[in-house]
Amino acid sequence: MRARHGSALIVLSFLAAIGLLLAVNPRGALSRAAIYDAFAVRLPRNLAEAVTPLGGERVLPLPVQQMIALLRSHQVERYRASPRIYSDYRYEQRILEGAWPIRRVLEAPWYLALADEVLPAGCQAVDRREDVILARCP
Repeated sequence: MRARHGSALIVLSFLAAIGLLLAVNPRGALSRAAIYDAFAVRLPRNLAEAVTPLGGERVLPLPVQQMIALLRSHQVERYRASPRIYSDYRYEQRILEGAWPIRRVLEAPWYLALADEVLPAGCQAVDRREDVILARCP
């Protein structure tokens, strides 16, 4: 009985806080349109993407999407990337996140590079997308 009372108090407090925010809302900061967009548009889409395989990858930079597609299409388990990819903050972390569970390993035979880069000696290009190259190295 006491637990129900506590839960009801929490829900009422939450509703009162929302009502207070709506009552003293500075113009445009928390508008009805913004609330509608957050709860009726973005929240359902984000929840759907959370349980959909490959959901949410649309927010990754296009070269990262292409890198991930190359790795998956060749069933790569371990890869390494060019120094330029590692040094670019837009790519380095995002490829780690997006390609998981594919691992980045320094001595891996698969090598990712941007399309305008020269491959290391002994590496041969296996596949290419618009902005990236997947190569096989000894």
